[in-house]
Amino acid sequence: MKVLFTYFISSGGMETLNRHRSKALSQAGIECHLLYKEQGSGHPNITGIKTFLMKKTSEILALVKKEEYDLIVVCTDHQLLRSIKRSGYVGKLVFELQGLGDYRFTERFFIRHKTTITKAADAILIPKTAHLIQLAKKYFSALPLFSFHNCFDVNSFHHVPVAKTISPIAGWVGRIEKNKKWDLFLEIGKRLIERNGNIKLWMFIDDSLFELSQKNLFTRKIDKWNLSHNLTVYKNIRNELMPGYYSQIADSGGLLCSTSGIEGFGYTLVEAMSCGCPILTTDSDGIRSIVENNVTGMIISQSSIEDAILKAERIMKNANLRKRLTRNGYNRIRSIFSLENYADEFMKMYWRL
Repeated sequence: MKVLFTYFISSGGMETLNRHRSKALSQAGIECHLLYKEQGSGHPNITGIKTFLMKKTSEILALVKKEEYDLIVVCTDHQLLRSIKRSGYVGKLVFELQGLGDYRFTERFFIRHKTTITKAADAILIPKTAHLIQLAKKYFSALPLFSFHNCFDVNSFHHVPVAKTISPIAGWVGRIEKNKKWDLFLEIGKRLIERNGNIKLWMFIDDSLFELSQKNLFTRKIDKWNLSHNLTVYKNIRNELMPGYYSQIADSGGLLCSTSGIEGFGYTLVEAMSCGCPILTTDSDGIRSIVENNVTGMIISQSSIEDAILKAERIMKNANLRKRLTRNGYNRIRSIFSLENYADEFMKMYWRL
């Protein structure tokens, strides 16, 4: 069996998902190929997977014809979905959505492209994310809907021995765009530093994808709040190096903070938890399968800085709480997001289709 996964750019959560699920399916005897229209900052992370970079629709259709894929999963790109369908492709064609931003934007996307997607796709695939499930059931009721957890290989991404830092570190990973609410993290960091001047802030950003107005505001906020002494910004760090950074954050007595408005999933949290980082996160919907408040992490209000500060300090100061959160978090990832579970669910989808 041969499967193709397509997406616009090899960056962010989709690049991570495609690497991990390719491994899951390969272990089950399925040949996986990846196709991106643009090379993103995550492209160097891809090894051992046949990967294509193609923009022209004619080239992509020629590839599809040549490789004779049994199933193609097209993520978000409704135009490519339609083109593959019209080309005479006879395999199964699945349209995938992993997150499009806020609820209103996602609903507009569904409404605008409902007809195209319904005519071209054999099924819809989404993670177990409430707002995506709700909208898919509403607008794509004519298609089979498959919803199962994404996967993560804890055996290849885990805590590593590192030199322990003197100061506790609060980490953040994301793009400098409005939905990621980077400004909330900076405000939390500012307040924590006011209470403990030794705290360090580490931000890992994709410098190739950002909203210009947000990036300018980001620079101004750092200057305004005089954060440069405590803040280190890391740009486009290779994924293979991130276990070391997460492990440093974990061993420092710090935490990983996520401040997104809404997410389809939350690979940043999964990666950090696999390295022993306690999690402080907003309830961005997609994180609910990962973080259970006060069990596998701490959930904060998007509108209350006081709530965030209180919980951040509890995590950093309470050793028993840290130990419980990190242990439960790791066990959750290992059991729910296993490669074996993903391969099993994926094959159930294929055989049903």
